[in-house]
Amino acid sequence: MSSPERDLLKRHCNWKLSVEEHLKLLRETEALLAQPEPPMTQREMYQRGYAAAERNLKREPLSDDEIMQTTQGMSEFGAEMFKAGVRAAEKAHGIGSR
Repeated sequence: MSSPERDLLKRHCNWKLSVEEHLKLLRETEALLAQPEPPMTQREMYQRGYAAAERNLKREPLSDDEIMQTTQGMSEFGAEMFKAGVRAAEKAHGIGSR
């Protein structure tokens, strides 16, 4: 199955066309370009938004204080292990250099 756009591109690659045929092809191209873009699908919107979020994401490591806020109620050993896990996850994702 071929799209109208793909068919048009294939015809543009034919160097054996006459001047009249090239002009007709040019008019068809202009008419196709004048058509509105089809609406994005939900998936395309998600992918575009996700890509923008990835570009804008700040990859900074959490501070020790931020980590320790989540360890309230843990033993000192448990809190240190949790912090080590956070640092390992940050390293695995290329966040920070700790």
